[in-house]
Amino acid sequence: MANGKPGTAWITVQVHENVLAVASLHDFSCVIIPDSIELSKKFQSTADEKDITVLSAPCTSYGAAAALANLGIGEV
Repeated sequence: MANGKPGTAWITVQVHENVLAVASLHDFSCVIIPDSIELSKKFQSTADEKDITVLSAPCTSYGAAAALANLGIGEV
């Protein structure tokens, strides 16, 4: 997250309010939560309020990153 640039998709297993604050601060395009981790209603409502797209992935963080890479999405 320290090297995140605007438009970055952030994959993280963390689901607390600070994740959304950092995503907003860095203007990330979305936050991807792997391992089908359940999100609290508070987390979801805060993401909606801050207009942050949060995606859930049934795979591991590595699997999510690999899937993005296979689609041609990766570091520039």
